[in-house]
Amino acid sequence: ELYYDIRESMLTYRPDSGRYAGAVNISLQVRRDSVVVIRKEWLVPHVVADSAVLGLGKQMVGLESVALPPGDYTFVVHSYDVNEPARKDSFSFPLPVTLYPDDREVLSDIELSTSIQSSSNTQSIFYKNTLEVVPNASRLYGSGLSMMYYYVEVYNLARGQQKSNLTVHTAIVDAAGREVLTKDKSKPRTHNSSVEMGTMNLSALKSGTYLFRMTLLDSAKNPLATTGKKLFVYKPGSPVDPGLNHGQETGDHR
Repeated sequence: ELYYDIRESMLTYRPDSGRYAGAVNISLQVRRDSVVVIRKEWLVPHVVADSAVLGLGKQMVGLESVALPPGDYTFVVHSYDVNEPARKDSFSFPLPVTLYPDDREVLSDIELSTSIQSSSNTQSIFYKNTLEVVPNASRLYGSGLSMMYYYVEVYNLARGQQKSNLTVHTAIVDAAGREVLTKDKSKPRTHNSSVEMGTMNLSALKSGTYLFRMTLLDSAKNPLATTGKKLFVYKPGSPVDPGLNHGQETGDHR
């Protein structure tokens, strides 16, 4: 899944029937070696009634999903402003896709979000397992957005003869590797796969780069699986956490 957000104030608008219209063209290529295996292109239109609202900093959030067999891929994304095509941007990143093992407990990638709520709207692009999960593509939190939501899928809980409850340990890790916020909860092996979701209040954190990490522990507190995602906290005028570039992200790709 590719998540993106576009600040509505960054578009170029043209008058249109008493309103103002803008749009972004986005194209996606998925390459394996030198071969393009998936190619997609779509338009993200946006209309506002009054240009004065553009100073509010609202985001247009989107999601595009592709299905890929295991392998090593490169995602290449290009975008441009439809009303001013010279305004453009692009980026690429490697994406290894691996199969989940079926002989041990596994955690998926973490989806960091701005909100998660119960939903029956299966037509929503953000719908997952009876939930509407709105991604935070920038992974930026801080002033105006201190509550971090997270969504993770858990697999192979009912394998073998294992019956004892598990513990889900979640932590915000700072640049020095210290767990500055933590939370534990018990997880029964009721189903073979399930969803872990929740929140972490980041209001006490300084500006800086952090790692959100989830670890699945057995009854003896031995780690069975772990996954992580980097996030950023920015508060204008606040002290900065000294190590801005915390190292790694871990996890598998859904």
